[in-house]
Amino acid sequence: MSRPQLLPDGLWRCLRPALEGYSLPRSFNSQFLPPTQRTWTGRRSTVTQCRRNTTKASGDKRPSRHVGSLDQFFQIFEPGSDGQGTISKGKKPRCPVPPEERYKTARGSKNPLLKLASPHLDHTSTEAIVEALRVLRAPNGRGQVGKVPNRHKRVIHLVKFLVSQHGYPLDAFIYECMMDTLVDPVGSARGVDRLLDDMAGQNIPPTPTLCYSALQALAIHPDYVVRQRVIDMMQSYWFEFTRSARQNIIVGMLREGQHELALSKFEEFFEQEGRVELWVYDAFIIEFGRVGLFDGLLEMLKKRRAAKGTDDAFRSLLYHALDVFSQAYHYEGTVWAWTRTVRTPMHNPSVVTLDNVLGTAARHGDMILAHEVINILRNLDIKISKEHYEALIEASIKAGNLGGAFQHLSTMEQAGLHPDRGSTRTIYKALRENPERIETAVGALEENRGNLSAQAISVTMEAMAQERGTEAAMPLYRDFAFLSGKNPDHFLFRDLLMNTEQAKTRYTLAKDYSSMFRNEAVSRDIIKAYDAMILACLEFDDLNVAFRLASRVIATNRSRNGEEDPKLWRWAEWVRPLVRAGLEVEDNRVWPIVDALDQGDDGPAKMVRLLLSQRRQGSKGVDTREKNDTPDAL
Repeated sequence: MSRPQLLPDGLWRCLRPALEGYSLPRSFNSQFLPPTQRTWTGRRSTVTQCRRNTTKASGDKRPSRHVGSLDQFFQIFEPGSDGQGTISKGKKPRCPVPPEERYKTARGSKNPLLKLASPHLDHTSTEAIVEALRVLRAPNGRGQVGKVPNRHKRVIHLVKFLVSQHGYPLDAFIYECMMDTLVDPVGSARGVDRLLDDMAGQNIPPTPTLCYSALQALAIHPDYVVRQRVIDMMQSYWFEFTRSARQNIIVGMLREGQHELALSKFEEFFEQEGRVELWVYDAFIIEFGRVGLFDGLLEMLKKRRAAKGTDDAFRSLLYHALDVFSQAYHYEGTVWAWTRTVRTPMHNPSVVTLDNVLGTAARHGDMILAHEVINILRNLDIKISKEHYEALIEASIKAGNLGGAFQHLSTMEQAGLHPDRGSTRTIYKALRENPERIETAVGALEENRGNLSAQAISVTMEAMAQERGTEAAMPLYRDFAFLSGKNPDHFLFRDLLMNTEQAKTRYTLAKDYSSMFRNEAVSRDIIKAYDAMILACLEFDDLNVAFRLASRVIATNRSRNGEEDPKLWRWAEWVRPLVRAGLEVEDNRVWPIVDALDQGDDGPAKMVRLLLSQRRQGSKGVDTREKNDTPDAL
């Protein structure tokens, strides 16, 4: 006896072989069909669902063959090489399987549909298919069923064959099976929504199992609107909100970005139930780390550890947390994860993670943590770099240990890494922010006498000169060579010259600078200091040092080869006073400068011509320069 006619709207249309050319149900069209294909919108026909012995369709009008068909849909799940089960057409499975694996089944079942290899379905009973579907819908904790590689694809194929070849009715069980397939990375929230629409169109009421599967799918593919639809449906049918259902709702909120609401629901759930499954903790830990909610991440890690202890999964989470915390320089989280992964010991972090942990220790002044990282790097035969020492210096400064910072500078120098001005910026910043620490720095220099880096003295003098004036730093300047065995660098001279108002101090510094740096090129950063030094020499009538410094500036600008305007020195503050002083005393070293200036029609050229005119008027036009003077006389 035939079953009554049903409107082929939804899953029945998808699975009925007589409708092979018809469009797919909406739940699958929305998910799998290419966007270029169109679904058929023509007049729907009525189909009689019959038993296998009485197959007769009344009034079949087929739409265009351009519409996606049943076979086109299931080709997605039948690659033929992954052992997911195909409808046999007299051919052997295309996936070669070892003979010893060919008859292995899941969970000790004798059902051939749970084999690793693709099963033949031609002579399979309905009861065997239904039993296989029930087993496949209840996987183990890892989402697997024995040796079945992909239960998602296997369920699709079994449902197709069950309905299309065995005439199995479209009931809640079939929809539950198809909803279970959406609990997969290839599923979607839109597929859940359309599947619910199809059920409503078929007048099939939802079941608790189907709603629970829908919530599980929406935890993987979060969608607030669809999830609320399922919740409203469960409330209207008075379905129980089980522990698993509530957890899936919370994780769905979390994954779609409602972090505060999800955390609030989590805490409420924990207070009511007293226990949360570990995978929910793990989801919060990963998501909080991804979006940068580090305080929440730390609290969730503590709860996760209290719930289970240090299991294998938690070890991996700790390593991930250490990486995330250290990247963000989150001190509390870094120390907590470090204590439970490295100090235990449990892990050997990567070099990148170690660098991040060292940076975190430096920012927060944790010398113990910083030295632990350095020791691990040494044990790994990693060469301690300049940046590593600078992190140790910063950690010492944040910990209030200036002497330790100076010792790290000395160690860096002894290792041949040559600390420079940049290596002392954290020390300089600390001294400027708290000038009272300058005296502490001076005391630390005295304590480390004989084992001092020149940069340690320089940074102390730099901060002292800017806070109190150069004269306050001159005692250290006079002891510089004695304390470090080296001379001050260009930058220290510049800082001292720029922070004094006494011409005598500038003149002293100019003489020392001229004698210390005879053949070195002039750094672009200290060109301005030459103005102060040359003018100070002219003020004390020391033309020898003045011309020596001036010639160095001119030679430096000539050798820049376009990097800097070679005529830049023409506008320097010292040019006019030096030329006038040289002309007044008839110093022959002035003529190369005069010849270089007496070119063009700019301001310096007019200036030197005016000075020459005044000189000629005073000397009655007699040129006193020596005949062998050349522009290279300087």
